[in-house]
Amino acid sequence: MKHSQPAKLEALLQQGLIHHQAGRLAEAEGIYRQVLAIAPEHPSANNFLGVLASQVGRHDVAAELFKKAIQAQAKIPEFHNNLGLALLSLSQREDAAASFRRAIHLNPKFPEAYNNLGTALQELKQPEGACKSFETALKLKPDYAEATFNVGNVHLGERHYDQAARYFELAISLRPGYAKAHCGLGSARQRLNQQEAAEKSFRKAIELQPGFADAHTNLAAFLRETGRLAEAEQAYLQALLANPYQAEAHNGLGELYQLQGKMEQAEAAFLKAIELKADYPEAHNNLGVLLAERGRLEEALESYRKALAIRPDFVFAMNNMGIIYADMGRLSEAMDCYRLALAQDPDFAMAYSNLGNSCRELGQIDEARACYEQALALNPDEDVTLSNLGNVLMVEGKLHEAKVAYQRALTLNPANAVAHSNLIFLMDFDAGTDVATQQGERRKWNALNAVPLRETWRPHDNDRDPERVLRIGYVSADFRMHSAAYAFEPMLCRYEREKFEVYCYSNSARSDQVTEKFRNCVTGWRNIFGKSDQEAAGLIRADRIDILVDLSAHSAGNRLLMFARKPAPVQVSGWGHANGTGMEAMDYLFSDPVSIPDGERHFFAEKIAYLPCQIAYACPEDAPPVSGLPMSSKGHVTFGCFSRLVKITDASLSLWAELLHSLPNARLVIKSKELSDAALREIFIARMERFSIDGKRVILLGKTTWYDHMAAYAQVDVALDPFPHGGGIGSFEALWMGVPVITLRGNSLPGRLTAAIETSVGLDDWVSESPTQYLELAVQKVAEPEVLAALRTGLRKRLALSPAGAPGLIMMQVEWAYREMWRKWCDESQTLATEENRQI
Repeated sequence: MKHSQPAKLEALLQQGLIHHQAGRLAEAEGIYRQVLAIAPEHPSANNFLGVLASQVGRHDVAAELFKKAIQAQAKIPEFHNNLGLALLSLSQREDAAASFRRAIHLNPKFPEAYNNLGTALQELKQPEGACKSFETALKLKPDYAEATFNVGNVHLGERHYDQAARYFELAISLRPGYAKAHCGLGSARQRLNQQEAAEKSFRKAIELQPGFADAHTNLAAFLRETGRLAEAEQAYLQALLANPYQAEAHNGLGELYQLQGKMEQAEAAFLKAIELKADYPEAHNNLGVLLAERGRLEEALESYRKALAIRPDFVFAMNNMGIIYADMGRLSEAMDCYRLALAQDPDFAMAYSNLGNSCRELGQIDEARACYEQALALNPDEDVTLSNLGNVLMVEGKLHEAKVAYQRALTLNPANAVAHSNLIFLMDFDAGTDVATQQGERRKWNALNAVPLRETWRPHDNDRDPERVLRIGYVSADFRMHSAAYAFEPMLCRYEREKFEVYCYSNSARSDQVTEKFRNCVTGWRNIFGKSDQEAAGLIRADRIDILVDLSAHSAGNRLLMFARKPAPVQVSGWGHANGTGMEAMDYLFSDPVSIPDGERHFFAEKIAYLPCQIAYACPEDAPPVSGLPMSSKGHVTFGCFSRLVKITDASLSLWAELLHSLPNARLVIKSKELSDAALREIFIARMERFSIDGKRVILLGKTTWYDHMAAYAQVDVALDPFPHGGGIGSFEALWMGVPVITLRGNSLPGRLTAAIETSVGLDDWVSESPTQYLELAVQKVAEPEVLAALRTGLRKRLALSPAGAPGLIMMQVEWAYREMWRKWCDESQTLATEENRQI
């Protein structure tokens, strides 16, 4: 009895293997799972089930099964070899190589493991190591046709075509019916310009193995190069019938689709192809572009590197590699790529424009403008470059010139939604626009860009139970160290898990410790960077999100065109630059009664969902301590503004000049990351001089770490809010460091956020209603240093106890609002369904 169960398991395994070897995979799987039901850790059953999973293309499942087998019995080299094969199929090449090396360590005479290691090293672009591994396999097994073929393949990749042909011929001599070797020989002959012999080799491979996808693909490439396009397309289709996951076939067919304007099909083909190997530069470049669009940046970089290794002067690959580095925040490397491309082709306008983008992000504004101007000199009608130029002009404070650039871009291409969003973003800084004008422009954007997508709307089949657990999705490009993240942190980290599930849809390739914090807090994390709006919307529908929340509005990195497809039943905008979207697809906008008074709600396309304060501040515990009042020790008052330069308008400078003139001993600290750029610093100094502001009374500070940024408030007695676009998180930071803010309640939402914050904190007396009152208030407040010192000492605690500084309280209000929104949708959708049934 003691040995009855092991005997039974062994008998079951043998039955499973018989089915497996006979190709009856479903029967084999069922038996393997019977074994695992009895003994879940059984190493052989997990291993055999992993092999089966690999055979049907489920390499992720296979890898987990092999890991279980190894965990139970780590000294079986075959298990490690099988895991390596699965990881290799998942493009996890480094891990695959490590698995093969462990197999070899356990069995130094394991030729298959050496051969597989060679394949991994070859894909890691280590041809010398790959060749050495293949040759070691041949020493252990001289008649090893596969290893012989693989040595030929390495030589083919290195463009040693004569040597490649010799190894392929040797492989054929070892195994005359070796279709892969015939196919490889065809590729070598094709590159040796032996065209008739090449076609003969490809067709011989297909004759030997009609379902050999590589042979069909290579024949198709040959036919395309010789101008036989119709035959080429049929050959690609035959390859995909034989193997839907075959890389070269997807790449080649993708190129044909691209030529035909079938971009979605081409994209799908290239995406599939990236899972496998493409061995020519155009394929690497095409695959890299599509990988980048899907957010798989490291793989895209690898594709571009391979393209450049084959063709070092391939300027498109150089440029595309630069784009990837820029997306990853590796701007210095991006600029090197663009400059290398321009060294090869000085008239490459796209590279100039992209170089300008990186310069702008690094704060090198003069250089950025020069790049855009050069790109426009080469291609004056490029709307994307004009929009980029507008971004630089806005940073320089040249709002009118920026507006002209955006408008010209839109004249050239009215469908440029990004340029239009940039124009809308600019208008929030323009003192000449009011809420009606700002929201009117947003409605124009909606009419041009979002309304045409109304036809893509489909009914939502979400469960209409009004009290069930709700799935909330948040969409942003700023799930990282970013000022906006402080505003929406409570929504991601403090939600009631018994009543809500939270999913994040990140539209960025960058990540940091804040990203990881958010990722660990939420129910689900999806990266939609690079995914098309249609794909992202499909993902959200598949996740069955009930309420989808936009955290960007018209700021950089927004996905409003994805929201325009209405992927969720209820859609809301809030927190990150939440000034309204103008979209009929957006149902609600979170705000507060100060930012959007009741009398202005009709200007907005969205219904206004009021909170005590539009944003709540996740008070940081790691901030520097509050300092004493500077004026007490320095003998003079110091005002401060820590803000982007674009917010510091001429109107703000004019009023601050009056303030300094009325207080002759006062000083002003202005801190902005843009001031680290020497050119912008000079421009700003010149602006101050226009308003007769004595530069000796102004301290200009540039970019620092966040901690040093906060510590710099130790120099400031009172903060000055710029206008018409005031602060948000910046105002919270000042308050947290004990520095109250003089603010002017503006004529639109961007100019009222500080007023909303200070009203919530109980600092209504720091809110002015006119420039004159702003000036009077500043003079009055600093005339009472004892009161100011007492306020400074207690302000951090005061903020923490206020609704604006109590994220938990705001979160309760938000979740209550979500529940009400959901109940309303359930009621309305049920009513609509009833009416439709009656009509039927």
